[in-house]
Amino acid sequence: MMIRYTAGALLFLALSILTVVYGRHDFIKLPSDARRFFGSAATASNAGADDDSVGTRWAVLLAGSSGYWNYRHQADVCHAYQILKRGGLKDENIIVFMYDDIAYNEENPRPGVIINNPHGEDVYHGVPKDYVGYDVTAHNFFAVLLGNKTALAGGSGKVVDSGPNDHIFIYYTDHGGPGVLGMPTSPYIYANDLINVLKKKHASGTYKSLVFYLEACESGSIFEGLLPEGLNIYATTASNAEESSWGTYCPGEYPSPPPEYETCLGDLYSVAWMEDRFLLAFSDPANDNYTFVDDNSLRPSSKAVNQRDADLLHFWHKFRKAPEGSARKFKAQQQLTEAMAHGRTLITALN
Repeated sequence: MMIRYTAGALLFLALSILTVVYGRHDFIKLPSDARRFFGSAATASNAGADDDSVGTRWAVLLAGSSGYWNYRHQADVCHAYQILKRGGLKDENIIVFMYDDIAYNEENPRPGVIINNPHGEDVYHGVPKDYVGYDVTAHNFFAVLLGNKTALAGGSGKVVDSGPNDHIFIYYTDHGGPGVLGMPTSPYIYANDLINVLKKKHASGTYKSLVFYLEACESGSIFEGLLPEGLNIYATTASNAEESSWGTYCPGEYPSPPPEYETCLGDLYSVAWMEDRFLLAFSDPANDNYTFVDDNSLRPSSKAVNQRDADLLHFWHKFRKAPEGSARKFKAQQQLTEAMAHGRTLITALN
């Protein structure tokens, strides 16, 4: 049965679920351990000056969602790629997973362009299409990390073919829950499976250091109490095991995306580590001996949107701006209704 809502009723229901946080004063800590991935070649050499050999820098970037309403995840990954390229990594050593349904989506007001900041440049151009569409799987992600080409199913065939002196950076962004990370195809990534893969990678002796940045709700649950010591892995997450992560540059917040956008452009934790202030901290050799440096902290913006509510915000703005009686307005109404129903089901399941 189709349920019809007036605009006022839709707004009331959306706002009853939508959670916006104001005046957050948390600090986002900036780990100097990862500096080698984002600086110049000279900076990378300084970062590894006390190594027996500097080794090769590898990066695996994964956006675990699909759908235009999740624009921010692929925007995050594309931006990360551009920063790594400027930091001197080669395409042969950067492996990108993203569904690739955003840049040329009919909803995108700038076809072929993805931005991660209201005033940002295109971050989509030049991004390798290693694993896209149905090739964005947990199975392929694990095979890539382990350097196991024979286990791959589709994609470019690139894997982390690393050696004992190499350094690996892993960045994941999407939705999550306690002990689980979303993927656009089934199955999802489960904490125990991921930890087992990281243990195997360490046992193979094919890296010197590994840095893992994780953007998702309850992302702390992936590592807390599960990641053993002694693996030489530095992991940082957008949230602890019980809290949400946050979207940013969303419609209605400040700074807002350009008016033609009806979706969040980025995620708060991800945007924080990719902003220039963060990278300047990484290029300071004085930070080499510190894991956390108080002066390298960034305050999040004064207003951010709960990751789980960002799709509601997108569908509401789409509904609100669509012409009365149009097919677009009707579709947005359906999408908003379905998203609210899904949110209520999810809340019930988690409780």
